[in-house]
Amino acid sequence: MLIESSRGFVMPEALMSAALGALIMLGAGQLISALQHASLRIFYKQGLEEDMQRLALTIGKSLQRAGYCRKVCAFEGLRIQEHENCVLIQRDKRSGDGRERIGYRLKQGSLETHGDTLSCVGKGWEKMTNPVELTITRFTVVRKERLPWPPLLTLRLEARSGGRNAFSLSAESAISGFNL
Repeated sequence: MLIESSRGFVMPEALMSAALGALIMLGAGQLISALQHASLRIFYKQGLEEDMQRLALTIGKSLQRAGYCRKVCAFEGLRIQEHENCVLIQRDKRSGDGRERIGYRLKQGSLETHGDTLSCVGKGWEKMTNPVELTITRFTVVRKERLPWPPLLTLRLEARSGGRNAFSLSAESAISGFNL
């Protein structure tokens, strides 16, 4: 009967393969960590972009309804105060009893709203954004007359994210002022 001799790893070969395996595992760990960091950053940026679009949509809907009257209008439906980065909107309530007034302004990096105001100053304004997470750097509404059609309102928001890896965001919306 013939016995074949089998030869295993010698110590230097075993140590070499263990060292190579450890290097590959360290590299894979760093790659996974970098991919996770990049995907979290993309997720965070996408969330802030959605927040900006949501703000533009909310303000845009208010602008579109500005000046709505059930009967005869005896008020100014939209007042844009550029020097204060503020917009004041008036319209009749849907129920028909009374007027609804709403204001939007930019103050100290935060977009604010007020549910019943005729002025861009004063108390009672509520923050719509958190300036630590998202600093609004520009808030403008531009009215462009287009006779015989309704005026075109262009809303522009620009912002900067918080943190050490800050990035810029913007949202723009064009709204027809049917009731103005």
